[in-house]
Amino acid sequence: MDFSEENLSRSDVVKFFAGQTIFITGGSGFVGKAILEKLLRCCPDIRLVYLLIRSKKGSTAGERLNKMLQDSLFTETLNRRGPEAWKKVHAVSGDVLQPDLGLCPSDRQKLTDEVSIVIHSAASVRFDDPLREAIDMNMGGTKRLLELAKHMVNLKSVVHISTAYTNCTQEFAEEKIYDLPHSTSNLFAMAANLDDAQMAAVTPSVLEPRFPNTYTCTKAYAEHVVREFQDELPISIVRPSIVLASWKEPFTGWLDNVNGPSGLLVVTGLGLLQVAPPTSRDVFPDFVPLDLVVNSVLVAAKHRVDPGAERLPVYHATVGQKNRLSWQRMRVIGLKLAREFPPSRMFRYPRMDVAANQLHYKFRMFWSHYVPAQLLHGVLSLMGKPSNIARKYQRLVDTIEILRFFYVHDPVFKNLNNERLFTSLSDTDKYLFPMLADSLDWDEYMTSYLFGIRYFLIKEDLSTVPAARKRLML
Repeated sequence: MDFSEENLSRSDVVKFFAGQTIFITGGSGFVGKAILEKLLRCCPDIRLVYLLIRSKKGSTAGERLNKMLQDSLFTETLNRRGPEAWKKVHAVSGDVLQPDLGLCPSDRQKLTDEVSIVIHSAASVRFDDPLREAIDMNMGGTKRLLELAKHMVNLKSVVHISTAYTNCTQEFAEEKIYDLPHSTSNLFAMAANLDDAQMAAVTPSVLEPRFPNTYTCTKAYAEHVVREFQDELPISIVRPSIVLASWKEPFTGWLDNVNGPSGLLVVTGLGLLQVAPPTSRDVFPDFVPLDLVVNSVLVAAKHRVDPGAERLPVYHATVGQKNRLSWQRMRVIGLKLAREFPPSRMFRYPRMDVAANQLHYKFRMFWSHYVPAQLLHGVLSLMGKPSNIARKYQRLVDTIEILRFFYVHDPVFKNLNNERLFTSLSDTDKYLFPMLADSLDWDEYMTSYLFGIRYFLIKEDLSTVPAARKRLML
């Protein structure tokens, strides 16, 4: 892609961000980092970017930021913009779980005086968080951020990053905020007043039948928190679906975590997982490349200040109905590449059989996974070597169960608002900020994605392939 200065100078989106001070929560996360990278690479005239980063494991917010900027994601930006670009990025020590985001008075004053654009990406993405923790992070964190935003005197636009799976039990989910059975104040009261046993007891009644887990539930209620501020703040909601590695920007195949399908592809490629839960048909989840999500967020931020913008627009950063990838196709491509380019740490031959029924699934999980894990654990114990094989196996089983809903359900996320938003862009901005997956070749993309998994997650390049192939032949 041609990100020449000439092209950037013609971009309305780039012009919008010129001179702006941006505050990003969740900036050290997968999507947050990619948003920061795109801003630094394509919006050279931004004034400053403040990242809310909490101190962690003895490292200060500033130290964590410096380490993050060493990620290969930022290599092209550093080469293009030079070290001067880094001076525009400032860490702000804080935590969305704390009152007033845990900000010191001087940092709070700085944010309220200077910030003009807010991007709220911070969230707990753990599907199995206890309900109280998920409420505090996903709902409470959102409320605390928006309370702060009310005091930002130069504020122009706020983007709340949600998830399309807030409405995953809808056969056709639209770009709107759906009614929910509880009020946000009711859930906050539960979290504040009930003890752990009581919270565990009420959790099923809060989730069922609408939500498969506490993540999708509290992200849906967080949108209702956002709606409570719509008369006071210029807010947009962007709902990504299942976010995979980058498609084109800043390069193909970048990712930094084993969440969702990436983790399953890792354990399948290593031969650690060889059986999938039963399903009555081929299921088409909504997978979307990271860079399309980033572009949707940035364009939504700009569009909120355009004349005639809706009060609370909702955009599905999804592939919609037009170009979807099925689990079966992902499985076939993943196994093909794992066998052609096997990792050196492969445990056994990569295969993935779909169980015929639940009984068959339990039988295969027992003999193909539980028994080998226990045998290996026993051998290592006899040799006097510490082993956590059994614990890792149980974590794998738990993860599969957590993800099972997404393996057997495939709601359609209508993305007409996102399509209209993209259509409204100039030709230059359509080129610089692509938001739709209509032209995505999934076979080609999956190859880049799987090589990205190999390089960024398994930490192997192609030099290990010849030796690994010999092992595979044994």
